[in-house]
Amino acid sequence: MYVGFWSALGFHGLTEQVPRSVTIVTTKRRPDRTVHDVEYHFVTLAEYKFFGHEQYAVGGHQVSIATPEKTLADCADQPNHCGGVRELAKGIREGGDGYDPKTLIEYARQIGNGAALKRLVYLMDHYEITIPNRETVDAEVTEGSSPLDPTRSSRGDYTPGYRLYVNIPDEELP
Repeated sequence: MYVGFWSALGFHGLTEQVPRSVTIVTTKRRPDRTVHDVEYHFVTLAEYKFFGHEQYAVGGHQVSIATPEKTLADCADQPNHCGGVRELAKGIREGGDGYDPKTLIEYARQIGNGAALKRLVYLMDHYEITIPNRETVDAEVTEGSSPLDPTRSSRGDYTPGYRLYVNIPDEELP
């Protein structure tokens, strides 16, 4: 298990939002639970997506938490567990010095979700963050079209270069 998604965004300072629960990533289904008035929400990932976490000191204990790069890649893969693409966008924008773009793209590739890679590339371009080996990344963009934020209506302007329906107005992106 490791702490991930919105909880990891908060831990790494990639969002100003304070999650009301702790999101735990695991490979085995577990029911959500409350312990000492703290809600724990469990997200099950496939074994091949279970990587990119390290031990961090929290309150005198070592806790396994997703790295900043894995946090962003997981959020691009499943934005519903981080407050939507708007929170992912904040993380990409706010964490420019706190994550390695090359590792972020590698992790997105390893997750294997073409829509997640498209979301990351779009947002990194939006915030003018250099994407290493851009030509290779562009060649890997999958054929299908995806919404930028799958937690919203898929209606939006189609951007063929990214193969995304941009269903978030620019003024809503931080």
